[in-house]
Amino acid sequence: MIELTGKHLKKIFILFFLIIVGSSAYADEIKPNLMYIMYSFDNAADLNNLDGLEEYNYKYRHFKIPKNLVRDISKKYDSILKHKLFYEKVFFRGSKWIGLIRSKLKQNNIPSRIAELALIESHFQPYARSRSGAVGMWQMKLEAAAESDINVDFFTDERLNPYLSTDAAINYLKQLHKIFGSWIVSIAAYNAGPGAIKHLLKRHSFYDVIKDNLLPRETQLYIAKFFAFELAIYNGVLHYSPYEKYRLVKIKTHIPLYFLSRLMGISTNSLFKLNRFIKRRVLPPDHKSAEIIIPKSSYTIFKKNYNELMKPNPRKVLLYRVKKNDRWNKIARFFWLRKSTENSLKRKVKHLSAGMIIKIPWYVTQKRIAMLYKKSLPIRYEKYYVKRGDSLLKIAHRFGVTLASIRTVNRIKGSLIREKQLIIIEKRL
Repeated sequence: MIELTGKHLKKIFILFFLIIVGSSAYADEIKPNLMYIMYSFDNAADLNNLDGLEEYNYKYRHFKIPKNLVRDISKKYDSILKHKLFYEKVFFRGSKWIGLIRSKLKQNNIPSRIAELALIESHFQPYARSRSGAVGMWQMKLEAAAESDINVDFFTDERLNPYLSTDAAINYLKQLHKIFGSWIVSIAAYNAGPGAIKHLLKRHSFYDVIKDNLLPRETQLYIAKFFAFELAIYNGVLHYSPYEKYRLVKIKTHIPLYFLSRLMGISTNSLFKLNRFIKRRVLPPDHKSAEIIIPKSSYTIFKKNYNELMKPNPRKVLLYRVKKNDRWNKIARFFWLRKSTENSLKRKVKHLSAGMIIKIPWYVTQKRIAMLYKKSLPIRYEKYYVKRGDSLLKIAHRFGVTLASIRTVNRIKGSLIREKQLIIIEKRL
């Protein structure tokens, strides 16, 4: 056991004092920029011209931020600096979606910096899931989805659609701003819920709510994290490189996803990863049309091929952009080509090179597409226990399936069944 002498205690006291002073000085260092950001957030002031506006300049000089919030923000800001490499990757991912989010915010007269809520909620992961059941880029729960007309059923979970979930989140934020009249309070309500914030504001100002630590600790840190990221962006520590990578296209629902992937020259798995809100890899059969997300780079070829496919003429010529390391046998497998068709193409185009566009003859009719769609429908299995007087034919008629289907699934030869025997019914939805 180590004995602490007066000399040791003095050193510990000095070190502790330096840490406290250092953190206080650090908070003082970020405070002017933080005040600048927070004040402009809820005021119609241009950050670049704030000094020239007397009215706003006076208000800005008297603008206060609770000390405990400044402390929390400085800690979060310090954490961002320590993990800068990680957050650079997050911002790179966010660059794919930030243009979409900001344009939608602008259309709704909402500050573009609200986009960072998606950063805090999910790190810009469109398919994020939390333990509490919140899903998507904006972490929506089922109740919120129902209120926002976001469809969640057997075939789709539109909370995973970045376009639709962003629209729903914006509508919710507009409702919160209508209630509270402040974007900062709306951010708190987005996390804690409007009911909790309303209850606190009945007796206190929002400044006092934060100063006296009346907010749930999670919400206080949520606000701190949001403004720490705003500060990091304002100071140039982190930044986006916005680029439009995806497009939304409208298609008819009788075309399976694996068929659509051929039209744009990408794998079915790649297309499904972009459209995980389509849960069964099958578009809802009760809708005549649907919107799917595709790579922007595939849009031109997809549009031409899709229009060609919709023509009544059964002979289709699809365009395909050759990829690096493509071979004729690989392309033939991808498009289900006959050997004779493959050989014919080889004679026409002897050397494949990356980027070149080739024409693929594809003999497909609308009837064939509908058949392929039917085959790709998901399957549901039901259990049925045989009752007295039942026969295989009666059971088949009752469930609307074929006799052959029941025999195949249950490995039954002939027609002999016994009472209380378990029968599995396979039904396509």
